[in-house]
Amino acid sequence: MAPTTHSPLENLAELSEAAKSVAFAAFNLHLLGLNARVLATKLGDKGRAFSVLSNEWVVLGTLFETSMHRLQTLTEKLLQGLSHSMVRRKRARLLRECAADFTRLGIQLDEEPPTSATQVRTARVELQSVVDEAMRGCLLGRVIARSAKIEAGWSDDSREVLTALANDFEQQLASILPSLRTLDVLQREGLT
Repeated sequence: MAPTTHSPLENLAELSEAAKSVAFAAFNLHLLGLNARVLATKLGDKGRAFSVLSNEWVVLGTLFETSMHRLQTLTEKLLQGLSHSMVRRKRARLLRECAADFTRLGIQLDEEPPTSATQVRTARVELQSVVDEAMRGCLLGRVIARSAKIEAGWSDDSREVLTALANDFEQQLASILPSLRTLDVLQREGLT
């Protein structure tokens, strides 16, 4: 789902929605990991390898939740930078329109304060880092899901339950990817 070209404000709103979608899926990944951990504990020695994988699910869910929290913070920074930039442009336009009147009245105008472009650039670099980290997390998650399916195949007693958990985990990861792609496209398109 590639976003269409919108204003920077609309892009930030879309970015925020995509981050919420990933955060919701990350919460579900975390719950699946906890469920898998409980099941593996019930299986005892037979579920030891699956227990290791379920711990990785929990860690991955936490990674996504942390990344999306960072993303929300960055979105707020970008929104502040965008707002400041819009105010500065409007102020500069008004000052240009009134410059002759100020000169005629002998009023000296103050210099413009420095722009927040550096703040916006820094936030965008951080944003790309968060998106890249989440994409790597998805790749790792796919490996974990496939490993869990293989491990489930070795379990005689709980094969169906373990396979169902691995499939649910994989589906949650699949639901994250479109939102991450949207985040990536929005960041590369330019938010400001």
